[in-house]
Amino acid sequence: YGEKQLGCRAISPVWMSYYIDGCGQDLHCDSFHGPFAYVLSLTPWEGRVFTGGETLILQPQLLGSFWQSLNPNKGLELSDVVTLVEPHFNQLTVFDPRFPHGVRPVAGTRDPQKGRLVLHGWFTEPSPFFDGPLPESDALQHLNAALEPMFEQLQALPQVTGTITMQLTVSGETGAAAQAPRKPRR
Repeated sequence: YGEKQLGCRAISPVWMSYYIDGCGQDLHCDSFHGPFAYVLSLTPWEGRVFTGGETLILQPQLLGSFWQSLNPNKGLELSDVVTLVEPHFNQLTVFDPRFPHGVRPVAGTRDPQKGRLVLHGWFTEPSPFFDGPLPESDALQHLNAALEPMFEQLQALPQVTGTITMQLTVSGETGAAAQAPRKPRR
């Protein structure tokens, strides 16, 4: 998934965390580990015997423009400030680790077998990769030709920090590069 969807060749060592009554994680950023963080839930969410345990991700619009967008005549609720991601069983959540994120405190069980259980880490080493019958040396020539106009367009935009992921399909017959069809994101 990391290579085909995100352009990352590796993952960090996998961490396992479980949360029981009283456990949570304060908001933090850990972007130095890699450009994409992931949480794979092993929690049977629908049958849980606790409350809390959702992953909290700070709403991106709050970063840098909080005071400009604040309406002093309207209150803010938790859902206005963070996105809550329920850790359903076998759900992979991928997000930008530069956004402050954490875990809502769990309440209700002290049994580790009934708490929130996740595997988490970071996708690392973003770099181009090639898949298919076309030799990498042939693909590079056409890839560079397709990227040149994109780089020119990017130079006209304001400077930002982050990772750009894109997917190109290169015809082995003609060498023409085309944008891959967009896949819906959830």
